[in-house]
This record gives sequence, C-alpha cells and structure tokens, in this order.
Amino acid sequence: TKKPFSLFASLLDFATVHAQSSYGVQLGTCVDKECPLSGVAWGSEIVGWLAFGGSECSSCTVSADVINEPPEVVAGSVLIVAGGNWCVEEPYYTVQWDYSDGDNDSQDRAEIAFVQTGSDPNTGGTPDLEATKITTGTEFTRFTHHFSDPLGYLTTGYYDQTGYLDTDENYKPWVKVFDGFDWSPWVAGDTITTPTHYGPYVDYTWDPDPPSVGNFATTTDISIDRSSSGLSSWLWEFNNATPSPQTESSAHVFITSSTVDVALTVTDGLGDAYSSCTLTETKDVTG
Repeated sequence: TKKPFSLFASLLDFATVHAQSSYGVQLGTCVDKECPLSGVAWGSEIVGWLAFGGSECSSCTVSADVINEPPEVVAGSVLIVAGGNWCVEEPYYTVQWDYSDGDNDSQDRAEIAFVQTGSDPNTGGTPDLEATKITTGTEFTRFTHHFSDPLGYLTTGYYDQTGYLDTDENYKPWVKVFDGFDWSPWVAGDTITTPTHYGPYVDYTWDPDPPSVGNFATTTDISIDRSSSGLSSWLWEFNNATPSPQTESSAHVFITSSTVDVALTVTDGLGDAYSSCTLTETKDVTG
C-alpha cells in the first residue's frame, strides 16, 4: 500500500523519498511502523535541503511507502455460533470469525455477508444479506456479528444490515477484514440452509391471572402465525392442572397445586418441518 505520510509518521521505504542521492541519510531502528531518519537529503520535489533528525522540519512531507502486512480472516474460523431457532420472536444468525495481522495492526472494520452457495464474492458474487462492523480501537482477535430477522419477515428494519435471505436456500457466510491499510480476501464458512418460513410465535394468556389452587382457570392462545397459512392445531399439556392434554385454541383447567407446568404446541397450516413451535413455562399459583 502506497500513501503520502507526514515526515517520521510511518515505516519508510527510503527509495521513494525521491532524493537524487542519499547524502548520508540513515534509516534507524524501527519500532512497529515508526522509524527515525537521520542526515540530510536533496529532494527534487522540495526546493532545498532536508535535514532529518537535526533541525525541526514540521512543515515538510515526503512521499513514502507504508510497509504493511495485510490482515487475514483465519481459515476455518467463520462460523454461525448462535441463532437458527425459527420459533423465537426475533429469529437471528450470529456469525463469528478470528482476525490475524502479521504486524499486529488491530481490526478496523469487517464486512460480513451471506452469499448463495456456488457464488464467491472474491470473483464478483453478490451478497443477499450483508453488514459492516466497525471495530476501530479494539484489540480483540475474535469477533461476532448479529443478523436479526434474516428472512426479512419483520417490518422494523435494521440500520446495520442490508438485504435478506431467500427461504429454503443454501448460503455460506463470508467475512473480510480491514486493518486501516489493506483489506483481506473474503473467507467463507460452511453452508447453511434457510427455513421455508418462521414458525408460529407462541404465546397465551391466563384468566384469572394468576390462577388459584382449587379453582378453574382458562388459558387462551394468542400466538402469531408467520406462514401466511393460518394456525391449524393446538396441544395443551398441563402438570398439576386437569384435564390434560387439550387440543383447542383455549383450555379450561382445574388447578391442583401451587405451581402449574404448561407446554403449548402450536402448528401452522403449511405442515412442514418448521410449522410447529412449543412454549413451556411454570406458572405460579395463588392460594
């Protein structure tokens, strides 16, 4: 990477100072990318002599090469480490990667993308879902990024990501990183298959709330269908409440203990592997 830098600002390839002769200018011992120069030189782009390491020349600049080792995403480190539960209120994927840099520059930012399997962003493949993660000033080597609502079902939108994934499609997560000077190539993780749709988001109410021991109570389903096919069946299972099980959208039960364990399974009309979701809870009871 070649950039103009202020005098003494970075590690210099002295051959690019454009001097007609070195005139005894010496490059001192470098620490990271900071390297002292000493001596004098004549520059064809600057009229007169330049003194290095002697009199102060705060207004002088030289053209220099930044000697930088590009960063890399560690091979095999791109993983989906969380998410993929299509029954939760806000489904998500979390992508993780490890960062490495030969001259110890910290990660400045990363781009994370999902690209359909068989396509490569290094050769022009277009992401369907992508995000940029700014990490300036961090010294970590392992990073994650959270993609909310990857199918784009919810209407809220997210400022830090663009696009959405097709349903029932194969994708790979890809990551590339930037150290402030250079970008790494894109590196891919393993293939994942998106669902046909999000399952029902299961929820229900109690009446009365809370219920009481030795009395009847009614539970009523208020689940949200996310298949556009409607909800088709319900299964209520109770411990310490009778009768159990029940199979309507509401259940009328007699409470027999100070806590009631409830499992409600709701199924949508598509009837595939993503159509059924279950909510379990323990309900405290009065009396």
